[in-house]
Amino acid sequence: MNESLNINYIVEIPDFPKYFVDMLGNVYSEQLGEMRKLKPSQGDYRYYIVGLCKNGKRYNKKVHRLVAQVFIPNPENKTQVDHIDGCILNNKLENLRWVTRSENQRNICKSKINTSGILGVSFDKCTNCWRADWREFDGKRFRKSFSVNKYGENEAKQLAIDYRKNMEKIYYPTKERYD
Repeated sequence: MNESLNINYIVEIPDFPKYFVDMLGNVYSEQLGEMRKLKPSQGDYRYYIVGLCKNGKRYNKKVHRLVAQVFIPNPENKTQVDHIDGCILNNKLENLRWVTRSENQRNICKSKINTSGILGVSFDKCTNCWRADWREFDGKRFRKSFSVNKYGENEAKQLAIDYRKNMEKIYYPTKERYD
């Protein structure tokens, strides 16, 4: 989308006549020749959803999926839509991309209880280790631990952080954020 020209296309949603979505993540219905903006609600997992009707039946649709289906080509038939900035309420076109389940899992925001500040790096009190968790593209899960007893608190934590960042560079080179 070209912000300087303030372009915002509105396109009819396939399979739902008289319903439209725009590049900013707004959904509209056409009633009696007038466009009416629908108010989304938060559904499962806090994603914005809207109710669309067809043949007398109501369908709840996730707004981010509607935007992606209308505006983003998906030649590899990837099954999930990722919010690039990690904010699931930001359904603007430039914030969305088609991804696999594995790719989507790598872009999850860190937990509020994360003590390392790095996604996938946590402290295990039971083993007194800092650990780096990683899931490869085929879904296999890996974990590497660094003992506080062996390396000391700061070095064990840093080793786990460095390991996790290195794995992201190898397996997900387009990701630039480590927050």
